[in-house]
Amino acid sequence: MKVRNIFNVLLLLAVCAGTCTISSCSTDDTEENGPYGANNDNNSSQNLNIVVTVDANGNADGGHQFSRINETTFLIDGLKYKYEKGSLKVIGYDHVFFSGIAHVISKLIYNGRTMNVTSIGNGAFNNCNGLTSVTIPNSVTSIDNEAFAGCRSLTSVTIPNSVTRIGYNAFYGCSGMTSVHITDLSAWCKIDFFSIEGVPNPLYYAHHLYINGKEIKNLIIPNDITTIKDNAFEGCTGLTSITIPNSVTSIGGDAFYGTGWYNAQPDGILYLDNWLIGYKGTKPTGDVTINSGTRGIADDAFSNCRLTSVTIPGSVTSIGLHAFSYCIILTEVYCLAMTPPNANPYAFDWTDIAKQTTLHVPAGSIESYRATRPWSSFMRIVAIE
Repeated sequence: MKVRNIFNVLLLLAVCAGTCTISSCSTDDTEENGPYGANNDNNSSQNLNIVVTVDANGNADGGHQFSRINETTFLIDGLKYKYEKGSLKVIGYDHVFFSGIAHVISKLIYNGRTMNVTSIGNGAFNNCNGLTSVTIPNSVTSIDNEAFAGCRSLTSVTIPNSVTRIGYNAFYGCSGMTSVHITDLSAWCKIDFFSIEGVPNPLYYAHHLYINGKEIKNLIIPNDITTIKDNAFEGCTGLTSITIPNSVTSIGGDAFYGTGWYNAQPDGILYLDNWLIGYKGTKPTGDVTINSGTRGIADDAFSNCRLTSVTIPGSVTSIGLHAFSYCIILTEVYCLAMTPPNANPYAFDWTDIAKQTTLHVPAGSIESYRATRPWSSFMRIVAIE
């Protein structure tokens, strides 16, 4: 699989020994509610929303502590919030007022203005000595870069269904984590894990994923999911089996890397149901023939491999981003599908298909391939003999 970027070693040297835990979910698992139970958890993210109202004299309701740092920055119960671009985000904490238990609010009503909290900002809790627990409201859509980096004693995190993005190194160095809690598997599959730098997914450290308090061991991707994002289940050693429905049309890079299922596979090209998701161990080289019946090829599947030729069966309908990128000595591609597979425009990025690679296709399909990206970029398109 693709090589990881070098992490920020200096961050680990600055890691604090404080304990950070985030509330988890209870369970009420019944057969009629599906394999992962019902979302009736008393601690679910919808019940963690805290609205703070501040009067004209600067007094907050509900016993909350409030002070204005400047026109756009506020201190509420020891946490710093900044108003920008129409919403609030957590940007840090105050060592004097911070109590060690962080309840991120969902909304501030102040000076006639209603401000929703939508993100945990870059490095907001980075190396926080006093942090012992934190609750994240369902208004938050983004956990930004290095937001909880360096919390080595962090043991559990609950990600609300509202989160759509987790930034790079958001949980870097959280080596004490043992569980990640969610209440909606579809929402989890849709999160963008920003992985250009570092490790964004808390599962990389926690290894175990819980939905409504029940650990997921036999993962069944919901039928409403068409895309499984990059790194979605990376490092989740608790997953021993994975089922992908026919609704899925793309699988991101390293989506299942380091799972229990992945670790149990022999070295070589990896197939999951009717998807080719990459390889394990030594990079494939030379001539590769993809198994008949394969429906899709995941992102980064053969990126940076020294392939000389590849045969793609007619069953393949989807080829992911960078699936054959940096295959610099690839000279022959045999694509047996009568209709050109839906290939990402960058499926062959940095592979010099325009100068050195011949595409072999069924005789009656040459014009279709010539009219379809990225197939039209091949140096030569000829009929299969």
